[in-house]
Amino acid sequence: MTDYGAIRNKYLEGGKESTLAHVEEVANTAEWLGRIHGLDVEKLRLAAMLHDVSAVISPDEMYRIATERGMVIDPAEEKYRFLLHQRISKIMAREEFGVTDEDVLSAIECHTTLKKGASVYDKAVFLADKISWDRGGVPPYYNELKTRAEKSLDDACLYFIRYQFDNGLLLMPHTWLTEAYEELKGMGDTKFSFRKATAEDCLALSELKKTVWNSTYQGIYPQERLDGYDVKKNEEIFRGIVANPEIELYVAEDAGEIVGFMTVGKPYKLYEEYDQEVGLLYIRKDYQRKGIGRRFMDIAKAEVEAKGFDRFILSVNAQNAGAIAFYTAMGGEIVLDDGGQKRIMHKIAK
Repeated sequence: MTDYGAIRNKYLEGGKESTLAHVEEVANTAEWLGRIHGLDVEKLRLAAMLHDVSAVISPDEMYRIATERGMVIDPAEEKYRFLLHQRISKIMAREEFGVTDEDVLSAIECHTTLKKGASVYDKAVFLADKISWDRGGVPPYYNELKTRAEKSLDDACLYFIRYQFDNGLLLMPHTWLTEAYEELKGMGDTKFSFRKATAEDCLALSELKKTVWNSTYQGIYPQERLDGYDVKKNEEIFRGIVANPEIELYVAEDAGEIVGFMTVGKPYKLYEEYDQEVGLLYIRKDYQRKGIGRRFMDIAKAEVEAKGFDRFILSVNAQNAGAIAFYTAMGGEIVLDDGGQKRIMHKIAK
């Protein structure tokens, strides 16, 4: 159980009342983003409350800690030592408050600069820190950033970093920030949104599944199986999933059009030895490799953990090499290979 009283006392005992007010506001904003995007709000709150905890020590003390530990110091941190505060806050969160959750620690570590390969928790805390302006008044980017953050964490991060560069707000760009910027630019200005499906989505979901089948499983499934796909029958199957309280069905949209979906929840009877299953995950071919699959997996992990479980299973056709590579790269472990299907298990990091 997190002792938020001890965290608050750390700020107060260090004479950082204004910093405490800021981190509490960031925590509220991070929770708001978490509810929108299906993330674990407790992780976000903890990361937000600790992201500036190193404010209780001086930049020179931060520098001393970093050098004594042999940390690689970025040129921007060398010149402006206060930039080390995000990394020192991570150390304090782990060593003084016993935080071991890597999602939380990583989000603390890059809340000022972001970093390449940032997780959704990194991005949510980064944005919450920028939305919860601590310099008085309302920041000039506020409305645009908040609107974008509601729709897409990636797009909002790209917008804000670009705003920093375009308006000369950076004393000296940190290498992490530059790398994150280049990565986000490579993803494009995507504005994907994610939400739970409704009964009104079921026909579109069935049609999307047929489209993905035809683009993915040519030469893998017999042609008669592809040709025999029944849109209306599958629409009814989707209606059953939407109505099932033990399964969550999420969709990804681009400008209101569904381009992907995922189910997570009670396993199919073949996988009853597991706690939870991602039973379906389909993304239209022209929207693959744009971060949607990674976002779905983050949502699945948050859903499974929120239900009190620590793992989930999914099954992939053994000939679908791209999907197998993706799921294993996301931390999955192949636990069964029967020649036709591979079962891949994901454990929730604690």
